[in-house]
Amino acid sequence: AVVGPQFVHETMINVNYPLLAERQDRPRELLRAYERLSALSLLLLVPALALLAAFAEPVVRTVLGEQWLVCAPYLRILAAGAAFEPAQCLFQNLLYVRGRTDTVLVLEAVEKPVVLALVFAAIPFGLGWLCAAKSAATIFMAAVNYVAARCKCRIREGAKE
Repeated sequence: AVVGPQFVHETMINVNYPLLAERQDRPRELLRAYERLSALSLLLLVPALALLAAFAEPVVRTVLGEQWLVCAPYLRILAAGAAFEPAQCLFQNLLYVRGRTDTVLVLEAVEKPVVLALVFAAIPFGLGWLCAAKSAATIFMAAVNYVAARCKCRIREGAKE
C-alpha cells in the first residue's frame, strides 16, 4: 500500500504526466499546462499541509493518541518539505515529456548523495534535525529540478519548437 508522501508523489505523476505528454509538441500549450498544474498543486496541497502543521497536536492526538504528541513538531517539519514534493514531480515529468531522461538520470545521481549526506550529517543531532534534513533535501531537489526543467525544456513563452 502506498501512504503519505509516496501517495501524493504517485498521484501527481499519474495525473500530470498524461496532461503534459499530450502537449509535448506544442510548447505554448505545454507551458500553459505546466503553469496551471503548478498553481493547482500549490493551491491544493500547500493549504492542506499548512493546516496539518498548524493543527499537528490535535491531529496526532486524534489519529495516534496522547502518547504520540511528542511527534507533532516533527510532523510540522516534514509538512514543510512535503509542500515541495508535487513541484519536484511536476518538474521531473516535464523533463520526461520533453525527452530529457538523460537530465533526470543526472538529477537522480545528484539527489541520492545529497540526501545521504544530509541524513548522515543530521543523525548525531537527533530526530528533529533528521526531519529537517529530509525536508531540506526535498526543497533542494525541487529547486534543482525547476532549474533543469526551465533550462533543458525550452518551454518559455514564444518558443519556436
